[in-house]
Amino acid sequence: MASLLTKAFFDESLFGQVMHPYRDQYPDDVKIFWSEYLRKHWKITNERLFVATTTVDGREKVAGVAIWRRDGDDEGKRRVESEWVDVGKCLCNTSNQTSMLTALQAQMSSSPFPQPRIVL
Repeated sequence: MASLLTKAFFDESLFGQVMHPYRDQYPDDVKIFWSEYLRKHWKITNERLFVATTTVDGREKVAGVAIWRRDGDDEGKRRVESEWVDVGKCLCNTSNQTSMLTALQAQMSSSPFPQPRIVL
């Protein structure tokens, strides 16, 4: 995801030229920025990170990234926040990974949207 965002915004006026004026000399700094950006937004309970993938030469590749945020002070926002799963805590051991997958699958099965495939 960070690699895709790095390529997409490398020469863009704000994230490329203004925020990373030395990006040609230090291209890894831009990828580090996007990695931290994604980590920050992953932890926000009313935000969701979405990834679109495609298959190229038999391998799955990230084709798009989106961050959606539910604002407001209503039942919809409270529901989004209550469904949030802290995957950082779940990735510590195998039993937690199983718990995380079970929680994600339960959350997705109650969603009115098409069911994505879970890939870890």
